[in-house]
Amino acid sequence: MRAMSDEERHAFLLEARLGNISVSRVGKGPLLAPIWYSYTPGGTIDMCIGATSAKAHRFRAEGRATLSVVDPGSTGLYRYVAVEGPVTLSELGDGTSEAMVKMATRYLGSKGGRLYADNFMRHLVNDSLHTGHGTSELRPSIEPVNWHSEILG
Repeated sequence: MRAMSDEERHAFLLEARLGNISVSRVGKGPLLAPIWYSYTPGGTIDMCIGATSAKAHRFRAEGRATLSVVDPGSTGLYRYVAVEGPVTLSELGDGTSEAMVKMATRYLGSKGGRLYADNFMRHLVNDSLHTGHGTSELRPSIEPVNWHSEILG
């Protein structure tokens, strides 16, 4: 078992992996949800969420979050990164479609990402996504303050 180097951590987070976002809640366990993310080495960890979603409400209330990303052994090693820090929320507005295409192609490739983003935008405009999502999107950005990363095995 050892900690990842900065270079290993950056490379790990640049791979398309599903993250889990965690935000505190009073009187309950934390809100914990799977989420797509993008990462800029030396910068922020960015996501896209509905402006009226439970995640958005918790980010506004708490102002901090933790993202956990795990590789359960695809390389023969168990690797993970957890990062915690303050969250800044930015409205995507007219940039929503572009942001969705960028995020979706990171995970689904060019063709699949475009199809996903186009479908998402149709549902967003019609307010036909899941209950509570709303018709506008935010970009939460975590400014990394505390890192924990390990390679096991």
